[in-house]
Amino acid sequence: MTETDRFTVLEPYAPRFPFETWILPNRHESHYEESDAATLQNLAFVLRSTMRKIDKVLERPAYNFILHTAPVQDAPLAPLPLAFRNHP
Repeated sequence: MTETDRFTVLEPYAPRFPFETWILPNRHESHYEESDAATLQNLAFVLRSTMRKIDKVLERPAYNFILHTAPVQDAPLAPLPLAFRNHP
C-alpha cells in the first residue's frame, strides 16, 4: 500500500482477517520506545494515512491494533521484525 524511508505498509498475501494490514519498520529494532523522534513522526504519518484509507473504503469499521515488540522490561535483544497489525 505505502512505503516511506522508515516503514512499509502491506496487505499480507494470505491474511487471517479480511483487510488485515501490517505496518513494518524498514530497520529492525527490538523496542519501539527506543525509536527516535523522526521515526515516531514517520510512524504517525503512515498510521494516519493508512487508517484514513481504510476508513474511507470500509466506512469507518471497528478494528483492533496489535503491536509486536519485545517486552519492555527486557534488555535490547537481537533485532526483531516489529510490526503493527490492524484487523478491521
